[in-house]
Amino acid sequence: MILKSIINKLTVLFISVLKFQSDIISEDEFRKAYRTFKYDIIEDKTDLENKLNIKL
Repeated sequence: MILKSIINKLTVLFISVLKFQSDIISEDEFRKAYRTFKYDIIEDKTDLENKLNIKL
């Protein structure tokens, strides 16, 4: 479930990059999407470390 969440977040970020490169979204919208991704992925990493009892 955590890996599915990570893949979904990577997909959303990839789509945001494509939209930004195509001038569909502004730089501010892209930065917001990146910040959201960054904090969510850190949370998922922590959850994965806790479930597997390892440090990544």
